[in-house]
Amino acid sequence: MVDLKLKILSKREEVNKGEINTCYICEGTLEEYVKSIPDRYKEYDIQRGIIKNNVYLDKLTKTILENKFIPSIVLVANVDNDITIENKKITIKNQSYKILDGLQRSYRIKQIYQAYILYINLVDNNKKDYLEDLTKHKISREFKKELDSYKTDISYFWSI
Repeated sequence: MVDLKLKILSKREEVNKGEINTCYICEGTLEEYVKSIPDRYKEYDIQRGIIKNNVYLDKLTKTILENKFIPSIVLVANVDNDITIENKKITIKNQSYKILDGLQRSYRIKQIYQAYILYINLVDNNKKDYLEDLTKHKISREFKKELDSYKTDISYFWSI
């Protein structure tokens, strides 16, 4: 399991029924976030599930590749056991957070990252020229096993 390490930008506290709740506005790298996403991230009962046909989210690959702004993602975690704070840095341990807002983006970001890793591995194995000569359909058929093992799909791979 990979811990999520973030830089704290600001902090806000509120009291609710005598309990202090703290909100941290943080930043981190996309790669560290993707590597830390819990295996069961889609099983948070407050979420509505993954929606396949969202035009905005389908453009996310281009947004990431062009290093453009991605809207914030809201995570929740138990402070007592799952978080350590030191020197304006917060670490969420053991993939223990839940995605409160941003599930659709997280799902696609994870698939885009997996497609990117597959692409890099194929390029490293001298298959770049071979890939460039194939159609989307042929790549999908020929590399189906690899796409499945990387838990991504041809749309993300093709856009990379």
